[in-house]
Amino acid sequence: MFIPLLVVLIVFSNPGMRPLFIMNLVSVLTGIVLGILNVYLEVTATLSPLTPIHAYILIGFVILLLYLPVFMDTILIFRLFAVYPPRTTSWPQRLIVFGPSILFKVIRVPNSIVFVVYWTKFGGHTSPLQAGQALRGVQPWIKIEWFFQVFDNCYASVLFLLRVHRGRVMNAWSGAMGNLDKQNSHTSKLPNLFFIALGNFVFPCLLSLVQLIFLFRNPKFLDGSYVFLTNCYVEIIGVLLATIRVAGGQWEHSLAGSKST
Repeated sequence: MFIPLLVVLIVFSNPGMRPLFIMNLVSVLTGIVLGILNVYLEVTATLSPLTPIHAYILIGFVILLLYLPVFMDTILIFRLFAVYPPRTTSWPQRLIVFGPSILFKVIRVPNSIVFVVYWTKFGGHTSPLQAGQALRGVQPWIKIEWFFQVFDNCYASVLFLLRVHRGRVMNAWSGAMGNLDKQNSHTSKLPNLFFIALGNFVFPCLLSLVQLIFLFRNPKFLDGSYVFLTNCYVEIIGVLLATIRVAGGQWEHSLAGSKST
């Protein structure tokens, strides 16, 4: 599924979207590698359960699994930059909008490092699944990561949706005042903003809440890991589709402009 989306992303990419294009490219390639490793681990565990898996494969899989959501949430900061541009946002507003998101990531990164270190030590004496189950039950690192992931996603979701709502209000006000140019400008942007909000913020936030439910209602580490992995792919697809949507809209706009001239 990632390959066709990646091709479309490359086709619609433009110089103005270069940072987002690179970050989306990295996320898609990481998701492909993560999927290959996951298939290898699942097939090996099913067909050859007694065959030991190399430690570096497991460690690489866990590192990608833990840090991919942090990287995807970093892409969302760029989305917030688009609706809260620094040139029109005061310093107190910037601190309110971007400060908590940056703080959440500063906490999540070292917390995940500590988990990987302890999981590696436990895995040297038992199976990786048993090590994860043991750490989940007695150590707070998974809870910390999933809690802050929820806060990170939901906080960004609220800020983005508030901005979209404000744009709708401005659009209605512009229409009431008879300013057709401004109304058309807002109208053309609102579908893209809504699509970005849905794919980048709402779905990941809901799945993060599902992760927390699994954390407290389902004691099995493996089930929670599957939900976590699913959330990673939902974030990748959501961010990628939103980027393609915006790029396609810009391409159509430029094409219409060239035809009019």
